[in-house]
Amino acid sequence: MDNPQDVWQKAFDKDSDEFNRIIVMLTVFNGNKIEEDKLRDSYNRYIELTGLINNSHTSKEFDSIIKEVVKYFLNRNQTYSKKIEYSLFNPSIADFVLNRYKNDTKKLIDIFTSLKTIESLKEFRFKKNDKTIYEAVILCLYENLDIRTENIDYCLMLIYLVEFINIGRDDINTEKRNMLIQSIISDSKDFTLIDEFISIIEYVDLDELQIDNFGFIVKIIDNAKFLDEELVNNIIKLIDIFNITDIEIIQEINKLINKYLEQELDGYMSDMSIGDVDFKEHEDVELEDGWDYMVTKWYSVEDGQIDELMHNGFDEIIKSLYLNKKIIINKQKILDSIDKDKINERLVESYINTDDYEPDYRDIIHNSIDNIDDLFQR
Repeated sequence: MDNPQDVWQKAFDKDSDEFNRIIVMLTVFNGNKIEEDKLRDSYNRYIELTGLINNSHTSKEFDSIIKEVVKYFLNRNQTYSKKIEYSLFNPSIADFVLNRYKNDTKKLIDIFTSLKTIESLKEFRFKKNDKTIYEAVILCLYENLDIRTENIDYCLMLIYLVEFINIGRDDINTEKRNMLIQSIISDSKDFTLIDEFISIIEYVDLDELQIDNFGFIVKIIDNAKFLDEELVNNIIKLIDIFNITDIEIIQEINKLINKYLEQELDGYMSDMSIGDVDFKEHEDVELEDGWDYMVTKWYSVEDGQIDELMHNGFDEIIKSLYLNKKIIINKQKILDSIDKDKINERLVESYINTDDYEPDYRDIIHNSIDNIDDLFQR
């Protein structure tokens, strides 16, 4: 939309009060969508934080106000996880709100302090309209951060953003950062932002930390919802960063990586199609009563091609991992985990369903003894 200011100004300024506007702002600065529970909590925190007073006779409770906002600005949907989520029904609303408040440091601090969501911090990372304002908001959030009560991932994301600000300044108190990292290591606390954790660790003097064991790494592995290249490489990075030598930890990590490679190779082979291989034609001949014989035609993938594809796939997958000497890969076990017969059957079945295939035939042919002899000689 070329000029969202003109379109939304009346609806935002004249047809809405401050309570309505808060709901819209919280949604925009959370990335244009927000779950109902988070929006409710953020709205109530904002009212309490700013001391906003209702001078009208109508209720400004969340359940009342959200009905009005949905009429003008938001969609109300149910997610796959059965949660209620609100989103902007037109992205130009975000353009209007961002332009309106991009230089209002006080308003931005109040909004982000009220949101306290990882989504809002991730979104703010990409909306640095003014470096001074951006830093002021992030540092204010950091100053008021209580790592004892806040969500660990939220703390990690905020401290991660602070570290990047501190690169050019080197004057920010890092006590909270070290306390958070120590808490994660000592108490094996749950968190999912492994990338941000690793980035923060790279700025920490490990000699300042007390590391009695590496149970937190096992916790990361146990909590992983699925294995992917990023998770595996992050685990390997942690081995290097902390110079882990604990045999049990290394065994757990090796088990994880070998499992990942089995999973990836299975996926790689499942993606193979008939264009990746050649097919070999076979004929079985069986004598019948009298002068009759029966010929059966069947196909298989050319000898050695499935093995070759498996080795190529393994080599391709392994290239993407940052392996070190502590990582032991059992290549043969991984290759043996693949059901080659099943792959052959799948590819042959796909082949016989294409136009290139001549249908199987079973013909009973009447021939003389000489013809049968000729057939066997062939």
